[in-house]
Amino acid sequence: MSQTTPTLVFLHGYLGTPRLWEPWAAAVHPEFTVWSPALPGHAGRAALSEVQSMEALADWVLEGFQREHPGAIPHWIGHSMGGYIALAILERFPARVRSLTLINSSPFADSEERKMLRLRAMDAARAHREHYVRTTVRGLFDPECAIARPEAVDRATTWGLEASLEGILGSLEGMRLRSDRSGLLRESGKPVLLLHGQADPVIGPEIRASIDQLSSQFQSTTLPHGHMGPLEAGPQGLEHLRTFLRTV
Repeated sequence: MSQTTPTLVFLHGYLGTPRLWEPWAAAVHPEFTVWSPALPGHAGRAALSEVQSMEALADWVLEGFQREHPGAIPHWIGHSMGGYIALAILERFPARVRSLTLINSSPFADSEERKMLRLRAMDAARAHREHYVRTTVRGLFDPECAIARPEAVDRATTWGLEASLEGILGSLEGMRLRSDRSGLLRESGKPVLLLHGQADPVIGPEIRASIDQLSSQFQSTTLPHGHMGPLEAGPQGLEHLRTFLRTV
């Protein structure tokens, strides 16, 4: 790796895989060096523990990154749960963060309603993992996109089915218990890009507005897609990311 080549770390979300990022990684090469791990419990990788806290995942990710790219200070790009992990890295290891991009993600803790939904999801996964994954993944897409691009839904469903039951349950519990890091995001002083989805069923309009109000210094864009931004927004989302990276 060239010492002058900036490094990007792409962190996929819950029920995701590093394959989510392949088109973006190919597009930014060789301008950037890219590292994108399969997170524990996903893409065939064993889960860490019964509860995959965002802090434990942050430690695991950074240890793996530093082993492969010693001394590099990367730009962190996290989709959904990957964004929660990136925020935990920012809190625990701020000197290892060059910039932060959150895609369909939030710095806020789960609301009480959302925590109850996580528990119900855990029950549903225990009862019938495959049905739960298929239903959940389809529900993350903008309904219009799901109809127009069934192959994208099928691809994401295949990725989701690679998550083990242990990974599903551990990740749901970890997300349910995660801390509010909105103050950290506002006060860190790091360059931040927020990519929202207009039709995101998870990060809704009230949450998006609250995130945008944290700081006038954030670069924030709302794109016409659901929660699966990197798949749904495609080149449009990538162009916003590349524009941001050229400024930091």
